[in-house]
Amino acid sequence: MTFKFLDLPLLPLEEIMSMMDVSDLLKISSCNRTIRDVAKGRKQIKSFYFLPYAQKEMMDSVDVFELLQIHRHLDYAKFFRVNPISFNLIVSNEIGIEIRLKDDKLLKWNIFMEFIGNAENYRGSKPYFLKINGEIVPSVLTKKSEMYTFWNDRLEGVKTMIAWLRRSFNMYFETFHVEGGSHPEFSKELRSIVNFANYRQHLFTNVMIDERKQLISHADLNFVVENVTAFKKHSHLGRGDFKGPRSNRFIESKSLLITDSRWFTLDHLLMTNCATIRLVDSALDMHELSIFTLKVLKGDYPKLKHFCVKTYHKNWVSCILFKTNMFYSKRGYIRDGVYRTANDRLIRIPIGIVIESLNREVLATLIFPMQSDHPKKLKTFEMLIWPDFDGSNFDRNEVHYHPLGRAN
Repeated sequence: MTFKFLDLPLLPLEEIMSMMDVSDLLKISSCNRTIRDVAKGRKQIKSFYFLPYAQKEMMDSVDVFELLQIHRHLDYAKFFRVNPISFNLIVSNEIGIEIRLKDDKLLKWNIFMEFIGNAENYRGSKPYFLKINGEIVPSVLTKKSEMYTFWNDRLEGVKTMIAWLRRSFNMYFETFHVEGGSHPEFSKELRSIVNFANYRQHLFTNVMIDERKQLISHADLNFVVENVTAFKKHSHLGRGDFKGPRSNRFIESKSLLITDSRWFTLDHLLMTNCATIRLVDSALDMHELSIFTLKVLKGDYPKLKHFCVKTYHKNWVSCILFKTNMFYSKRGYIRDGVYRTANDRLIRIPIGIVIESLNREVLATLIFPMQSDHPKKLKTFEMLIWPDFDGSNFDRNEVHYHPLGRAN
């Protein structure tokens, strides 16, 4: 570990500290109580947690990595409680580890693994030497948020990093992020990393499959869906190739997001067991949505709280109500209401109809979509199940009760 102030002449401590940048002052004050007390007294620095966003943003991947290692030898558990961070896996043409601050969602620092024979491609970048698992690993800093470490085999490098981080910091990797890759070894590396990570933790908080830049092969895509489990959120971003079903596996994550869901059939939908389902650019038609709505009203999906489908079909609500009107009672209408989601976001309900299953076990609101005749604008069908994630019922909104209490 090196500090950029070591070549300074002998000066009073406070004057030297005033010349340090934030990252050096953080690292040295973490190791020395006298310097830490002086920094606090001068209000020069309090802790990493209290740094303004702009100062955190100035710190590079080497600074953050070294700061983590310092606190690993001091009181890492306390540091983690005060500064909540997450480790995430990235698999694409580049493979690596992402360090992210949970409270500042835009801040992240990447540590990539590269074959040492390609080190010449990084000539001119700032060199560093990191100590990982008792070994000295040559590295370079290409950007503030990107560091490349060099290994005899980059697959072995990422495995070493995964095992070392899990053991050293006693933390699970939260997100498995896979993008399409043109690297000739992409499929082999992807499968090997999945199997290696699963050996050390059987699920992730989030899984993100990103095809916005490049498609992933059908075989690789199915392998990820079958073998990487997210208990909180499963996201599939991008185009997809629409050649058929991805997987027959039940999706058990709390939240499901698919941004190009034309491949996602009714069979897939009926197999989901999520609290939140969001499908964009869907090929599901009104008959299929009526089947699913009916099953929800019958209580077949007790976990479901929020269901949203965007498509080019029209007249969602009226048609679905017509097809299912023998299985619900109409409670009333909501105007200018809100619904609180799992991530504490509010969904606006400009106009919604409140319905209740005949056995009174399911209470839902169907939102009437905003009118638009534009042929290329997606139409939205949205169903909300009460109580919401805040525990509030529909009657906290402005409700106009239906006088008969029964659908016609």
